[in-house]
Amino acid sequence: MSSGAEKQIRHRVESLTSARKRVHATELFTLAMLPKLRRQAENAVSYYDHVLDSLANIADTGELRELMAGTTGEGKVLTLVITSSRGMCGPYNRNVFDQLEEFAAAESGAGFQEADFAVLGTKGRQYLERAGANVVLAVDKGLEDISLEEMADLGSWLLDHSRGGTYRKVFVVYTRYLDAMHSQPTTMQLLPLTSESHQRDDDKGLSILDFEGEAANLVTRLVDSYVVGMLYSLLRYSVASEYSERRKALQQASRGIDDELGATRTQLKHLVMEHRTNALLEIVNTQSSGGIRRRRPV
Repeated sequence: MSSGAEKQIRHRVESLTSARKRVHATELFTLAMLPKLRRQAENAVSYYDHVLDSLANIADTGELRELMAGTTGEGKVLTLVITSSRGMCGPYNRNVFDQLEEFAAAESGAGFQEADFAVLGTKGRQYLERAGANVVLAVDKGLEDISLEEMADLGSWLLDHSRGGTYRKVFVVYTRYLDAMHSQPTTMQLLPLTSESHQRDDDKGLSILDFEGEAANLVTRLVDSYVVGMLYSLLRYSVASEYSERRKALQQASRGIDDELGATRTQLKHLVMEHRTNALLEIVNTQSSGGIRRRRPV
């Protein structure tokens, strides 16, 4: 009959086996999501590339460059930070925080004290609040749950405050997805548009976008479309990066479970062998003792 220790070890083996199956299933799901997320990001990039090409065509006239650049007033700097709301994604958030700290120090020389922050993801909000930063907008939900409509609302909010002079510059700190094994924390200037943003590549040809109406209104609509497209692409790249880092964390967890499961199975095997050996020795000793007692009368 199994001892209490053997029962505990068997239960541990069952628990580790179940955990291994769950981790493996989650890892496969995460891996399957990466191509879809990358396609979504690349489609958004293609969209705002066309918008930028149209802006470049308009900018060739010269008189609209200032309008495209936006405000150059004395407003503050706003940094939008994109992090996760969940754990189990390895160094993903820490890399974003390191990138943000480096950028904040270089931009203002005073760290987080001279700028405002907007943040997507619970982890980023918690980090900024602990650092004493001024968080003016926070979205506490999983990045994969943020819709295009919500990003359009965020884009409108950023544009309104930029055009109104509240913010002279808007930056985004996010993680750019490269492939299933690599991501890169990145900082980019979203507003105002720089000359590099809307500089047209002559080899790309004319924009596929058709437009009518006054040039100023047209530029406003195009800039709005560009900002929304850019924000959505950065969001999807960040989601893909989060999934990529989570997959690597799951792989590491899976290896840890395998190691522990192997060690526990070995422990169980040794314990079972010990119990069987003890039982066999008990039988042998009993038989030997009985034989000796029978021979004594003789």
